[in-house]
Amino acid sequence: MPFPILDEDSFQQLYGGHLKLKFAQIVFRHGERTPVSMEMTERLSPGLWRACQRKPNVAALGVHQESNPAVTMHPIDIDTIAFQPPFDSTGAPTTADMSAYTEIRNSVGRDDSPPGQLTDKGKASAYRLGSNLRLLYIERLGLVSSTLKKGYEQELYLRSSDMLRTIESAQYLLSGMYPQHYRATGSSQASVQLHVQGVENMYPRLRDSRIQTLMAKLIREATEANMAEISQALACFSELGVDALSPRFGKTYGLYDYLYCMRGDGMDLPAGVTEQDLEDLEKALIKMWASPVFTNHEMVSITSGSYFQQLKAQIAARISGKNELGLALYSAHDTTILSLLNSLGLEQPSLPPFASVVVIELLENTHKSLLSAEYYIRVSYNGHHLSFPASRLSLSVLHRDARLCTVEDFFSKLDSFDPSGTQHGHAALFSRMFPNV
Repeated sequence: MPFPILDEDSFQQLYGGHLKLKFAQIVFRHGERTPVSMEMTERLSPGLWRACQRKPNVAALGVHQESNPAVTMHPIDIDTIAFQPPFDSTGAPTTADMSAYTEIRNSVGRDDSPPGQLTDKGKASAYRLGSNLRLLYIERLGLVSSTLKKGYEQELYLRSSDMLRTIESAQYLLSGMYPQHYRATGSSQASVQLHVQGVENMYPRLRDSRIQTLMAKLIREATEANMAEISQALACFSELGVDALSPRFGKTYGLYDYLYCMRGDGMDLPAGVTEQDLEDLEKALIKMWASPVFTNHEMVSITSGSYFQQLKAQIAARISGKNELGLALYSAHDTTILSLLNSLGLEQPSLPPFASVVVIELLENTHKSLLSAEYYIRVSYNGHHLSFPASRLSLSVLHRDARLCTVEDFFSKLDSFDPSGTQHGHAALFSRMFPNV
């Protein structure tokens, strides 16, 4: 499970001292899904992906849950999907093109699993993640109310990318956080804040020609630089149509995605394909795509920079008292997590699994004689708290804790990816917002 339940000793070490948790941003990948392309289906597993007992349950799109007594998740309906412009835009909200959702809604039937959509296991993973988050952040830490009731948006913020699998994941995660007996009358619905296709900032917008061109260049250069290792990893897949001597990203990603989705949903890998083969294929994909693309400063700036500014502004508003948020939930993608972790210097050796979660915690220092700053940031990934690169303000007086970063350092890092290039006069802005820091 990507987000484990803490034992009492671990809980006390993290939350029992002089640092008080004030706010948490939770960025999670959607649950298990079908492959984004079914190109490999006829070659590997005809009919395999008829694996869903429930239709997509997005009430705002006119899709309703089918009865299934074996399933007890009772997902919260999404009553309002608010399509918003980018965070740094001053324009009016945009009306979304709903044609893609309408097509899925009209075509999906019982037992169907369209490409790129949550399977039943993916829905259950999101629900379970919500349940575990509830145990820590609601029942033990009390960041938000224990019951979902009118006005919940004052303390709980929800956002999803503009894809159906992330909308559904947000829906099931929230249902896990607030099972039916924790929902006050009249609060069965929740709003999910979305950006529309074309201005979305939680994954690379491949319709953007700048992103297309830069990504192609980075992938081509990385493939050429790591050709021997990539070709070796692909050699065992030649019977599946992969050219190991002249690897193409599309084919490589499509194969990995298909096999990973099979394993993620508990299916056996095809005959002749081992777990080691899949691990080697993942390493090749990291060399070819994930590492060069999501560590590239220009790419991260134009794809995620405005999203980072939203995270920063939310934290700043919480510190200054302009909002009373306890939790902010972001239903996103593996690429969202890659960009976020890499931008903070917290690059991981493997791709984010389904239902992976990054938690950014805002901690208030209640004992000024032990730590020099008033507020700190701590980041965890799938339950493991990560160590920041050396920072001039992240070391305490009495002990060294590399898991802590001052808010000022954290903001400075995010500002370095500001797509506007202005960085908002960071030092002056910080001093105005936090005059006592």
